[in-house]
Amino acid sequence: MRPLLLVLAATALGGCHHHAAVVTDPPGASIATGDGLVVRGEQLEAASGLPSSHVVRVSAPGFEPADFEVRLGYRADPSLLLLLAGIVPYFFSARLDDAYRFSLRPLDG
Repeated sequence: MRPLLLVLAATALGGCHHHAAVVTDPPGASIATGDGLVVRGEQLEAASGLPSSHVVRVSAPGFEPADFEVRLGYRADPSLLLLLAGIVPYFFSARLDDAYRFSLRPLDG
């Protein structure tokens, strides 16, 4: 039961959305995103899910607009450590059953 609780805790701590800081040159340039990404102030926000690629268009007056690719991919983070902490000990927790019964048969003769 304990490993299941640790897996659930790791999932909850992993969160449902991921954030990335946005720095533009020149500062304050406009950022336009397609589906799956949201711009909130100076951060990109993406919902957790399968790996995917998104195009972000950055533009500012007097500058040529540019498209950049942003990838939502797997990477190790603290929630993975919680998951491993719950799973690895399981493989070292082998134990005997609570009781055994051994019955011998009498010898003939």
